[in-house]
Amino acid sequence: MMGEFRTPPVSVEIDRLTRRIGGATILDSLSLHVAQGEFMVILGESGCGKTTLLRLIAGFDAPDGGTIQLGDMLVSGAGEQVPPEKRNLGIVFQSYALWPHMSVAENVGFGLDLAGLSRSAQGARIAQALAQVGLSGLAARRPADLSGGQRQRVALARCLAKAPGLVLLDEPLANLDPGLRQSVRQEFVAMRRALGSTFLYVTHDQSEALALADRIALLNKGRLEQCGAPQTLYRTPATAHVARFIGDGMLVPAVLLGPKEGAGFPVELGGQRLRVRATPGQAPGIVTLCLRAHDLALVPAGTPESLTAVAGDALYQGSYWRVSVRVPTLSDRLLDVETRQSPPEAGSAVGLQVLDGWVIPAEA
Repeated sequence: MMGEFRTPPVSVEIDRLTRRIGGATILDSLSLHVAQGEFMVILGESGCGKTTLLRLIAGFDAPDGGTIQLGDMLVSGAGEQVPPEKRNLGIVFQSYALWPHMSVAENVGFGLDLAGLSRSAQGARIAQALAQVGLSGLAARRPADLSGGQRQRVALARCLAKAPGLVLLDEPLANLDPGLRQSVRQEFVAMRRALGSTFLYVTHDQSEALALADRIALLNKGRLEQCGAPQTLYRTPATAHVARFIGDGMLVPAVLLGPKEGAGFPVELGGQRLRVRATPGQAPGIVTLCLRAHDLALVPAGTPESLTAVAGDALYQGSYWRVSVRVPTLSDRLLDVETRQSPPEAGSAVGLQVLDGWVIPAEA
């Protein structure tokens, strides 16, 4: 069983990490803790610093400030720079990083010599890792003979064979067709179960992050915007950037009227008094309200406690319609609504009910 080859998972401690390239600050005093055995997703748009962070953890680059500690070992900073091969980690690249002149089995076993294993022990690890990803019958083939999904599975098998305490994955699904992504995503889940390692997974795709992560660390311009469970970032985003990035939150101005009343906090939105969620202790006044399309409902125009709106375009999404509505009392702001009913005719008057909303916390 793969359990024979398991290496204990390691924690990752990043303290005030800074990286500058060509005069630009790519990571700005970033601190982050990853627990042993945790599946942490580093999420953010292009240029936010997530791949730079992974390269620093791997040891491919050195930081300009701050430290990185893997378990009890300081690997970067404070005068230390441990080389990648001594960090006991596995890496799955977006580009697969397979040797074209080697067979599948040779690629999977690459680097096992450094672990001091006998030939028979290496062969056992290679065979089991290939079986784990369903490639046992392809051991003698070359990467050029494989599909994109099969190549990615070879890269996964290479990590399984090494059984590292920490696995780094850099946009591993980016080069796969949409139809393959779900199946390979399941391979990551199985791989985590087999290894028990700590996982750091870099992506710009929020659906991957929400599906895989124990916690998500959302980066923005080299800084940590928010870190928490997927449900936390989705339900209670700490900033406007998090609200927009996770779940396509729509941000509108509102007035927080006072402390919690019964099921929620009273706000005034577009001339209507509503109850929404907010952080206790937030001062009354003008606030930013995060709304999501599935938390809005279309009702007949004039329905009590609804905003007057004008229906716009409707897009069929399979199990629901996504309807755009214009709200005159919100400066003609366009909002999207999900509905399973037939959409209203474009240009018709409708009512818009807010079923749920979240007040973005005031910045400190």
